[in-house]
Amino acid sequence: MMSPRDKPPARHVTRKPKCLDGSLVLPLPLDAAAVAEALGPGWSLASDRPASARLVCADSFDWRLHEAGLHLVVEERRGRSRWILSGADLRRVVTESRQSLPARFDQLPEGELREVIGGPLAPRALLARAVADCVVTPYRLLDGEGKLVVRLAEEASTAALVQHPDTRRPLPRRLLLEPLKGYEAEAERLREVLIAAFAATPSDDCLCEAAYRALELAPGSYTPKIRVALDPALTAHEAMRRIHLQILETLEANIEGAIADLDAEFLHDLRVSVRRSRAALSQV
Repeated sequence: MMSPRDKPPARHVTRKPKCLDGSLVLPLPLDAAAVAEALGPGWSLASDRPASARLVCADSFDWRLHEAGLHLVVEERRGRSRWILSGADLRRVVTESRQSLPARFDQLPEGELREVIGGPLAPRALLARAVADCVVTPYRLLDGEGKLVVRLAEEASTAALVQHPDTRRPLPRRLLLEPLKGYEAEAERLREVLIAAFAATPSDDCLCEAAYRALELAPGSYTPKIRVALDPALTAHEAMRRIHLQILETLEANIEGAIADLDAEFLHDLRVSVRRSRAALSQV
C-alpha cells in the first residue's frame, strides 16, 4: 500500500483553459434593486424564473483537452442536452447531444466539435471528470424606455466527483453578461458598477476549473511516463523502490478503464507498466 509521500509528484500543466466570456464572481447574491439604483435613474433589472441545469465536465483520462487549452461540458437543461466547447483561442461551439458519457471519439456527432477536439483527443474516450449542479437566474437590464440592452445569468453551483455524487462542494457564484448587439458600452458600464460597488471580481476561470479546484482534482496529474526524482546519494534499493512505486501507481490507475474497455489506451498503458516493471526487475 502506498502512502502519500511515496507517490510521485504531480505533473502540473502550465496552459489552463480560459473562458473569455466576461464572467464575474459575486461574493453575495445579486441585489437587482441595488444594482439598478447604482446605475442611475431610468435603469431597471428584471429577473426571470430560476432554472436548474447540470454541467458535466468532460475530458480524457489523461486530460488531453485541458492540455490543449480546451474546455468541454455536457449541459443538461430543461430536458435537453448539448455539448459546449470553449477555449481562449476558440469561439464557443455548441452542438446538440444525444450521446452520454463515457463516449468514444467515433461516437461524437459529426461537425465542428469533432473536428476541433479530434486532434488532441483521439484515440481516447471522453469521461465525466466532475459534475456541477447549477441554479441559473436570468436577468434583463432595461433602459429608461424599457428596452432590453443586456442579458445576465447568475449561477449558484455545487460540484461533486462522479464517483461520489453525495460529496458536494460549493463553487463561487458567477454572473455572465451578454450585451445585445450595439449595447456593448452599456454592458461595460454595468461591469464597472458591479466591480466598484458590489465587490464583483473579473474571472477567466471556466466552471470546470473552479469545480476541479474545489474537489481537489489536479488536471494533468496523470502521465504514463516515468518521472521520478532520483538523487545520486540514494541507494540502489531506494531508487528502484521509487521507480517501481510509480510504475505500480500507473498500472493500478488503468485497471478499471481496461476492464470497462473505455478505450484502448488503458490497456496499452497497463501493459507498458507491466513490461517496465519486468525490465526494471531484470536490472536488479
